[in-house]
Amino acid sequence: MKEEIEAILNDETIENNKDKVDAIAKVIPLFTVPKDKYNGLSDRLQKIEIEKSTIESQYKELQQKNMSAEELREAKLKELEERETALAKRESENVVTTILANAGLTKESTGEDDYKSLVEDLIGNDQADSERKANNFINFMSKQKELVEKETTTKLLNETPKPNTGSDGEESVTQEDFDKMTYTEMLDFKEKNPELYEEFSKE
Repeated sequence: MKEEIEAILNDETIENNKDKVDAIAKVIPLFTVPKDKYNGLSDRLQKIEIEKSTIESQYKELQQKNMSAEELREAKLKELEERETALAKRESENVVTTILANAGLTKESTGEDDYKSLVEDLIGNDQADSERKANNFINFMSKQKELVEKETTTKLLNETPKPNTGSDGEESVTQEDFDKMTYTEMLDFKEKNPELYEEFSKE
């Protein structure tokens, strides 16, 4: 349509603007659908969709009528099993997400993709199996956390310099040494040498 309009505007044989407008007005209907015609087409499309849906329903009913009693029973059982499986999965997912949330694990804390993958891995054969797997995972994570914290604490204690108490032939701790001790070292020194601690603390 754009090309036709440009051709009319550039046509030097049409000198009068009114004639050009009239010419353009004649071209436009060739490339557009009138509103009443568009509404008609829309209504027809809706009717076709309805007819299609009706035909599909009738076809399904006809298929069921042509099934033997055994085939129909098997089809119904299969449909019920699929619905039961989907419902059981949703219930198991609810159990898993509740256990994870109580342990502080959410989409926000773990990331949506990782969280989704974790939930899928923890969903078992049924609700009880899913609950068992989720609790085992939380217990495992809790024990790992405790182990890491214990190892970190032990490492820090081992790396902390112990104050020289003067026992076993070692040099005695001086006031200057005491003044340089950290808070943790002072507590340790106080426990092992309460008298010296009192003395140095008075200085």
